[in-house]
Amino acid sequence: MRNEASELIMGYLQGHLTREGEDLFYAWLNEDDEHKKLFFEIKAVYDACRSLESPRDMRVSWGLRINPVVFIFLIKYLSLPHDIR
Repeated sequence: MRNEASELIMGYLQGHLTREGEDLFYAWLNEDDEHKKLFFEIKAVYDACRSLESPRDMRVSWGLRINPVVFIFLIKYLSLPHDIR
């Protein structure tokens, strides 16, 4: 389920979910308070990556891109139990 949850979260944040995908996302989110906590932790990281004036300016000035592999790593890291981190 972790991979499915990761895909649902990323799809939701990027606006790529179908209606069925949105239904699955909201069902997963409302299933457990830990799911909500995980989602908002991941959303905070996602929003922080996008919060600069312009994504283009960020990439030019810092030479960075929001790498999907790094983003997936963050999702998986944040989904670990807190005592393992």
